[in-house]
Amino acid sequence: MKNFISSFPIVLLFSGLIFAQEYSPEIYYNLDPVEPNSVSDLNITVTQAPHEIDTEKFIIDIDGGYFDFSGLQIYQEISQGYAVFTDEGCDEAYANGEGQLGPGYTCPPSMDTELLVRMYVYYLDLPHNEVAFAIQITASNNDEYLVEYNPAGLLMNNIVEGGNIVGVRMEVAYFRPDQGHTTQGYLSYLEIPGIYNTPFSGPLHFDCEFYPEIGPTIWDYQVFNYDNPLPTGDLNGDGSVDVVDIVLIVQYILGNITLTPSQIAIADVNVDGIIDIIDVVTWVQIIVDGA
Repeated sequence: MKNFISSFPIVLLFSGLIFAQEYSPEIYYNLDPVEPNSVSDLNITVTQAPHEIDTEKFIIDIDGGYFDFSGLQIYQEISQGYAVFTDEGCDEAYANGEGQLGPGYTCPPSMDTELLVRMYVYYLDLPHNEVAFAIQITASNNDEYLVEYNPAGLLMNNIVEGGNIVGVRMEVAYFRPDQGHTTQGYLSYLEIPGIYNTPFSGPLHFDCEFYPEIGPTIWDYQVFNYDNPLPTGDLNGDGSVDVVDIVLIVQYILGNITLTPSQIAIADVNVDGIIDIIDVVTWVQIIVDGA
């Protein structure tokens, strides 16, 4: 699904001159498979047009599901992707004299070719549901971004409230290869397989905050939403409503177990905002009617 983040002009002041520049990064998400209560490959694509302000970092919040880091090892490769530059020229930071090579520098044609990147685990903090990753270039024809260069880092963690995981967060921070503040334009893609687990049901919202190097510091948009409904009352996410679901709701009412926010929404089958014996009775009626 494609999602567009609307542009917004940024006014810069250099040596008494005022320049208006757009800041309009776009972000795309893909989950495979899009199924409730399952392990899903999470794919992220970020693009920016040439001449825009560089992005310093961006933060993605997902309001459901969780990351499973339990099988990861330090220095393990867990992802791969690529980047393609889109300006048909070279880094405008260099061309404008803001970079290390000075004004009048002409970039070679190889500046616009594809980079291949891989992501590696370099820090594990499982007690706090947090893992950091290093993004490293493993193949490149671009003279500005060399093999083994680290263009960015990624921090991933589960968001915990009241002892329950209520969603996940990803924070990507870029490292500038030059002293400029404008991008040559790019499309970058990263796939993260086998770590993200979807919730029991939707809707599922992806919210992204973009931080430019210059200008307003926060861009907050709801950029993705999918609805993945289950049968009403399917608390354990097995695709059916039966006595197992009733046992779970009774255990919750008695205070013996906790439920995720998605499960709580499912448990309130009569939609009165309260989970009680009336929901159990409604649940039984659903099973009887469906028999």
